[in-house]
Amino acid sequence: MNMEARSKWECDRCKNSGERSKRIKNKGDESDSDDSITSEDTGRLDESVKYAASQKEPQMVGNKNLLSVINKLSDKIDKMHSSELTMSQKMDKIDGLVNDLADVKKSIIFMSEQFDSFCTELKTMRESMKQVSEENRQLKEITAVLKVKVDFLEQNTKRGDVVIDGIPETINENCLQIVQELSKVINVDVAPISAFRICLNQDDKHRKILANLGSESARIAFVASAKKMSELKANSLIVSWPDHRICVNENLTQFRRELLRKTKLKAKEKNIKFVWVRNFNIYTRKQENEKVVQVRSEDDLLKL
Repeated sequence: MNMEARSKWECDRCKNSGERSKRIKNKGDESDSDDSITSEDTGRLDESVKYAASQKEPQMVGNKNLLSVINKLSDKIDKMHSSELTMSQKMDKIDGLVNDLADVKKSIIFMSEQFDSFCTELKTMRESMKQVSEENRQLKEITAVLKVKVDFLEQNTKRGDVVIDGIPETINENCLQIVQELSKVINVDVAPISAFRICLNQDDKHRKILANLGSESARIAFVASAKKMSELKANSLIVSWPDHRICVNENLTQFRRELLRKTKLKAKEKNIKFVWVRNFNIYTRKQENEKVVQVRSEDDLLKL
């Protein structure tokens, strides 16, 4: 191969790449020629712009978007306004609650002052009640002592009296003579001063005979002899009288009669076997051979 042929010789790869480069260059030239804007193209573009500007549809689309935005803003403004009203109402309610709390505070202060005043008055009343209670206790003690003294004086006036129960009451009877006949039956020589019918209790079916025997010794002997005779009955004096049992007791005062009645009730409750009166005093004994307990007042009944 000569020098000229050697300088022009190319391998197959170089030939192919060269052809490819040429083809690309030719295409670029063609595209450049196609992309070039001519006056005809410019006129056509102006007509398109004028046509688009003459159309009203884009303007309508913009108005719709604007109205939508305005409506949204209006809704937000309304919500903000309503929230402002709600906050205002809440603030009004809070102000009302504050006023109510102030009134409640005033009421509490007033009630506290009233309570303090009440406590002071109550303390004063308690002290007064305590003093009155102490005075009442002392008066009760004095009354009890005076009651005992009065009862003793009253009972002392009855030291010669006896009460006879179980003798039938008849018309134009002579109570003094009946007592004299009774003294003969029980073998006691007495000279009664007076005798008459009395009603000591409302429950009595018939009146009893109260006799004044003149002395304490006569009364003691008369009562003791009558109690020894367990078969002392009314028909022992007069045969025509019924066989009612005759009981002879001492003439107790009202206080001692009531105390004797309560003592008998207490004896039934506590199973106390013996209750009796001797020389105007009340005695009890629970069982035989046990100690004797004297009852002077209702306080002694609590100890039985």
